[in-house]
Amino acid sequence: MSHIMRQPKRPTVIHKCLDLLLLFLERGGRLGVTEVVKITGIPKSNVSRMLMALADKGFLRKEESGKYSLTYIYHSFSALVSEQSTLVQMARPMMQRLADQFKETIHLNVIDNYERVCVSAIEPPQQLKAVVPIGQRSPLYAGASSKALLAFSDEDVLARVLSKEMAAFTKNTITDANELIAEIEKIRRIGYATSQGERIRGLTSFAIPVQSRYRKLVGSLAVSVPMARYFRTMEKEIVVRLKEESANLSKDLE
Repeated sequence: MSHIMRQPKRPTVIHKCLDLLLLFLERGGRLGVTEVVKITGIPKSNVSRMLMALADKGFLRKEESGKYSLTYIYHSFSALVSEQSTLVQMARPMMQRLADQFKETIHLNVIDNYERVCVSAIEPPQQLKAVVPIGQRSPLYAGASSKALLAFSDEDVLARVLSKEMAAFTKNTITDANELIAEIEKIRRIGYATSQGERIRGLTSFAIPVQSRYRKLVGSLAVSVPMARYFRTMEKEIVVRLKEESANLSKDLE
């Protein structure tokens, strides 16, 4: 509980409430009162009052099981932050060009706290499509956009990911450390990452790193296509266009 260890010597109720929200983030977004008490050591009556207050303000919801879970209010915060981001503003026209050309979901991602976070997305006006909500988080070992970030990030990021257990999302998820290392080496060699249903079944994705003019990693750019519409001949065209647009963007990024 690294976040809670940073609290002041005499934490206020506000500090404790914020710690509880961070705890939900660290533990997967769903906890019961008893679990929170066990982890934090805060008296049960206090925990119950704080969780109810957070639920009243829309930051948590109480489920029928009695447990609490995070709400979609955080997507609103993420969307606002994304709108104000220089990277997002600069990337948006380029993303729109890709969306117009391929008629598929285009998304921009960054690393935050050793996770992949979507900061901007454009979805096509089709019923069958990849849905990537702004603010969505996923581990750095699963999916093209995550692996593109991981492959071109600092070595300590890769070491951190390899040191943790890698849970499977689908039968295609890479969960073996040696296999992931080999995959990262391949991505570095060819310059882009692919995924055939590694995080979401039925979805094919391609992603490339977005780097500054000084070769510093700033994000990853991805195209996600439902397998029902995907043909292998699409890969070359998608990757070429991703690299072209990323190169144009990199020229303007410090």
